[in-house]
Amino acid sequence: MRRSRAILAGVALLAALPAVSEPAARPSFAFAVAADPHNDVDAFREVMRDVRDRPAREQGPPGELLLVAGDLHALEKEYAAFREDFKGAPSMKAFLPMTGDHATGPLRAFMVRDILAAIPQARVPDPAVVSYTFDWRSVRIVVADPNHPAHGAQRFLNDAGCQWVEAVIRETPPEIEHVFVGIHEPPFPRNRHVGEMTDAKRPIRNAFWNTLLKHRSRVRAVFTGHTHYLEAMRVADPAGAAANDPDRYPEEPGGIWQVGAGAAGARGDLLSYVRIVVDGRSVRAVSYAREGKAPGFRVVKDWALTDDPPR
Repeated sequence: MRRSRAILAGVALLAALPAVSEPAARPSFAFAVAADPHNDVDAFREVMRDVRDRPAREQGPPGELLLVAGDLHALEKEYAAFREDFKGAPSMKAFLPMTGDHATGPLRAFMVRDILAAIPQARVPDPAVVSYTFDWRSVRIVVADPNHPAHGAQRFLNDAGCQWVEAVIRETPPEIEHVFVGIHEPPFPRNRHVGEMTDAKRPIRNAFWNTLLKHRSRVRAVFTGHTHYLEAMRVADPAGAAANDPDRYPEEPGGIWQVGAGAAGARGDLLSYVRIVVDGRSVRAVSYAREGKAPGFRVVKDWALTDDPPR
């Protein structure tokens, strides 16, 4: 009898203790990357509306950020369209602009004063230069402004710009698992601008990429625009033959992805963007395009930016 009472008392004690549970998993989330709307606000709206409506059709996480990789020539109208089209979408939290090679002083001022100043997570060290960091959940986005003399020279980063990018990557808090870099001109151009701008500055371009590779445990991708083409390649050797062959799109193990978002207006009837889904340590990218009078955007490429499986 005493043994039975002891067992019952032990059971009662266990029942009284709080249950030990696994830490709550962070929910998956998504953001979108578009580029080069130029002056075509209506085309940009078509891209934004697909960004808004796509998650419901695919039963995926809603988009929480929109990064636009440069050449927002009608920025005030494009930003107003963003606010209007996402007014009924509370999941969308931020519009993140990038300068392009046509950026003017007033455009930079509008980006900083009227857009980024209203986003608490955005840190802009110098209001004259639209280089900034944005932290959201497990992600840091590092936007570089290569078209301002403080960080760039003739459409690519100078030494000061490269050093700033590395510094903000190094100081990324440990709870941030994924770092993305945004720069308008692609380090490895394809289709257009081959042999010029970035491609003509290979020594500093190679040094910049090798710096990113030192942090490849967290740097997932470099987002670009400028060429107006959807492009994706993974580069481990910036001086290698594959990286510098305009007809090749390498996927080198141990490299970092360069992801071109195409165009959200600059190519007329051909519209495109990229959706990024973050699920724990797993990150996937899906690119979408719509051509002419097609009824909707189609999937062009679906691939992993990390080697980690989803949760």
